[in-house]
Amino acid sequence: IYNDEEDDVDIYPAQGESLVVRRVLTIGDDEGEEDWRRRNIFRTRFLCGGKVCNVIFDGGSVENIVARDAVEKLKLPIEKHPNPYKISWFRKGNEVPVTSRCLV
Repeated sequence: IYNDEEDDVDIYPAQGESLVVRRVLTIGDDEGEEDWRRRNIFRTRFLCGGKVCNVIFDGGSVENIVARDAVEKLKLPIEKHPNPYKISWFRKGNEVPVTSRCLV
């Protein structure tokens, strides 16, 4: 039943910083035709601990990486990585050591 006396409520999207990690190098599939879900990118936004999180799911990625800024802002627990390694960032062009991990 429609109620004429209800107040309208405006709901606005959460605003915040986007903490995104991007893959630089990929190797093509020899079979040619790929399942579209393997290369599709899904994006969503949510609140965690009062912080706005923009999350991008890359179906073709084999790495699970979270930015240190995101870990610090969300106050997530970290531990020493058992097998440290390095990754290269697209913009900076320098290798970045990965020495800790965040298990969620």
